Amino acid sequence: MHVAEGLKLLECDLNNCILPYSDEYFDLVLMEEVIEHLVNPDNALREAHRVLRHGGLFVVTTPNLAWWVNRIALVLSYQPYWTEVSTMFNVGKFHRRINEPLSGHLRLYTLRGLRDLLKMHGFIVIKALGVAYKANKPFMVYMLDRLLGLRPTLAEVIAILAMKP
Repeated sequence: MHVAEGLKLLECDLNNCILPYSDEYFDLVLMEEVIEHLVNPDNALREAHRVLRHGGLFVVTTPNLAWWVNRIALVLSYQPYWTEVSTMFNVGKFHRRINEPLSGHLRLYTLRGLRDLLKMHGFIVIKALGVAYKANKPFMVYMLDRLLGLRPTLAEVIAILAMKP
């Protein structure tokens, strides 16, 4: 554990670690843009469930494999965004930037897949929202993204609020 300006920081490999907190320790667990990077998301979800008190809230966000842009990309035979066919080159995408860093995403989720996984780990899904990010998008694409993202199944990013019963 590290201490930085009054905060205790814990370094842990969520793929296989047991968090050093007792059962039902937290009222809220936030997993923002993490789950898609894990080899073993089940361990992280099991641990989140274990350390969350009954009635506690769990918030998880992740890119949406079924984003409307990815649907169009697939129809046109392009690689969906946030997927990678190489460990060295960012290729196969419509708006290809080979020198862009790789995302490191190992698991990709649709709204249904993420909901089902959360239920399997004992969470009750309260609400799902779509999120649109402005970064690197033309204004009209961003506005279309916001509009279509009102349906979480079409959104760029899925945000789920769940609860441990």
